[in-house]
Amino acid sequence: GAFPFMIMALIYRNVPRKKVNELLLLGEQISAEEAERIGIVNRVVPAAQFDAAVAEWAQQLASKSPVIMKLGKDAIFRQQDMAFADALEYLRSQLTLALSTEDIEEGIRAFFDKREPQWKGR
Repeated sequence: GAFPFMIMALIYRNVPRKKVNELLLLGEQISAEEAERIGIVNRVVPAAQFDAAVAEWAQQLASKSPVIMKLGKDAIFRQQDMAFADALEYLRSQLTLALSTEDIEEGIRAFFDKREPQWKGR
């Protein structure tokens, strides 16, 4: 078969290098459980529970502040290849930005009031 060139950029960022080398050079298929064990996938569930597991993750994500989640998701991807000091500086700026949102204020109020937050997306 063909060598998996395009997957290398992604897999080297998520799986230990020696294991990636083995997978790429041997070209053997692995089980879903092995993919979970080495960090290629987050979770493996039986097929019968797949829809419920997806719905649970979707509900958890939907319960979060959309503006804070966007800032966080963008920060995850932007900082991952930065030098450590540069990443800290960038993340400090993103924290400052997040702290200026109405949703942060609402989250803090909801926490102290022991209630679910009502996100505004601002």
